[in-house]
Parts: sequence; structure tokens; C-alpha cells
Amino acid sequence: MKKIYLLLMVAICAISASATSPRTFKISNDLFKSISTNRSKSPKLETVNSTASDVQMAPPTSTQWTKTSTGIWTEGPMVGCGAVPKLDNYTWEVDVYTAEDAPGWYRLNPYPTGNPVRDSIGSANRSLLYINASDPKKVYIDSWNAFNQFTFNNIAPEGGMASGNSYGTYFGGIVKFPAKTLYLTYGGKNYYVDGPTQLIIDKDNYKDYAAAPEVDFCFAPGEGKMNFKTSADLSM
Repeated sequence: MKKIYLLLMVAICAISASATSPRTFKISNDLFKSISTNRSKSPKLETVNSTASDVQMAPPTSTQWTKTSTGIWTEGPMVGCGAVPKLDNYTWEVDVYTAEDAPGWYRLNPYPTGNPVRDSIGSANRSLLYINASDPKKVYIDSWNAFNQFTFNNIAPEGGMASGNSYGTYFGGIVKFPAKTLYLTYGGKNYYVDGPTQLIIDKDNYKDYAAAPEVDFCFAPGEGKMNFKTSADLSM
């Protein structure tokens, strides 16, 4: 029996040695420095079931919107609902606007000229996206009709879903909407956006709270250990 255990241990170590050792697992707020493989194909549309709500928190009607930064958009809505196929690139720069009389609100066009989503649709997107991040734990978008065809909202009262409670977050200069936080209305039906969306407000001024634990898969009994590499903005 001891010989069997020994052979198994040797085999496991041999397999581990054939890969990069130690193997690294990353936990990071910057989700798409490398693109996730779960976007290899468009997801199946899934209907959202929720009671309609009369609550609609529209953005302010300010005319003094000013470009305050260049952000980085990570695509989620159009790919996450299957409106466009797999892209070669999911991140690009966008102009981010703010207004003095609208603290916490951000305005942008996620699909500017030369954008792969715009190229896939074949027309320009003239509908601006408004994001309310005044509450960092309850970030939501104003109802947004991308390309005048695809209407997106949060699955929350602010997005017309009375029984919903799905919001984005704002932390360290990064707005995040996890998968199934947003929904698409198209053809009279509602569908989950089955993919995350992210906006770095200012590409030159945001916090990177990344941690990369390193684990040795093969080690002598009693000598196992885990080391962490952290970014400059995270101390442990």
C-alpha cells in the first residue's frame, strides 16, 4: 500500500513539474488585463422574471458636462447578452465626463469611433451612458438605448425592476457591474447580461488592489506554504 501511495505522489509531482512551477492564481480588481476564457462564445439569452417598477432615477439635465479624464472600458453589455459575437479585444479607452451640479454621475460613450462593437454593429452609437456612483455600493446606470436598438438597465428599482436588487460597485476608481447585474430589453422581452462590465474612471489615477497567491503543488510533508505578491496599493 505504501508503494502505491509513493507512486501516486511521484506521478502527481511529475505532472506538476511539466507545468510552470509554482502555479500562480490571481485575484484582481482589474478583471481583464488578460481576457477571460468564458467569453469564447456568446451566451444563451436568459429571460429575467421580475415585477415592473415605476422608480426611475434619471440623470440631471445639466448642460455643463466637461471631459475630466480618459477611462478604460471593459465590454460587457453587448457581448454579455449575445448582441455581438466574440471580440478580439474587450478593453479600450473612452472619454469620461462629469458635471459640477451632478456629483457622483459619469457620462460616456462606451463605443467611440474605431471600436470593435461599433464595427460589428455597423453603425455609430450616439446614445450616451450615464452612471450614478454616488453610493459606491449601489451603482446603477440610467436606462440606456445603445445603438437605438438595445435597451440596458440595472436589475433594480432604479432600472424598472421592483423586486431586483442588483447593483454595481465603485471602489478605487473602478466601477464594476458583475454578470447578471444588468438586463437587456429587446423585442419586448428582458434578458440577463451574462457577462461583467467595468469602467476605470481615470486610467492615470486609480488604485490597483491586486493580490497573486503562489502555491507549490509538490512539496515535502510539513513544508507546504503559500506566498502572496501584492500591488503597490495593497499592503498585507
